[in-house]
Amino acid sequence: LNNTKKLWLIDFEYGGLGDRFFDLANLSGNCEFSDDQDKELITEYFGTFDLSYYSRLKLLKAVSDLREGMWSFVQWGISKTCSQEFYEEYGRNCITRFGNAVSSPEYQDYIKSLQSPDNTV
Repeated sequence: LNNTKKLWLIDFEYGGLGDRFFDLANLSGNCEFSDDQDKELITEYFGTFDLSYYSRLKLLKAVSDLREGMWSFVQWGISKTCSQEFYEEYGRNCITRFGNAVSSPEYQDYIKSLQSPDNTV
């Protein structure tokens, strides 16, 4: 929807009462946003940058990659719509991104920032 002042995107696939950070993480992960692009996404979406929002996005981006990778492996075994090589490569790429994210030094910092008593996310 476009009202000439704002562009509204409606995601009917995930159109439930889910976590908006998971939707943002899916967008970021599927588009392979960089750290700077993730910061810009948070800033544009919320109107300001907030470290706890960024941390939550980064944590859920890893979860999104894991989910996407597991989905791809299931499709690899049952789907007839794409080549098996596509699902295998895509799934492996997602799982690799997941592994890189959770083994990064920053990952524990993201968790700690959300455990602080002043976190209101």
